[in-house]
Amino acid sequence: MFEAGSKYKDSEAAVAVEQGAIDIAIPQYQLISRFVPESDFEQLPMLYGMGREEI
Repeated sequence: MFEAGSKYKDSEAAVAVEQGAIDIAIPQYQLISRFVPESDFEQLPMLYGMGREEI
């Protein structure tokens, strides 16, 4: 286990997983949207301030 970006920066972590250099990473969700565009829904302004049950 490596902590706090000691092996890869957040922006490089998803690519490293894709290439098989590391098994798992938890980068910021904004960076995941490059690979899974649907994951970017949390940035929609209409969802700010709404509870989970309202969405």
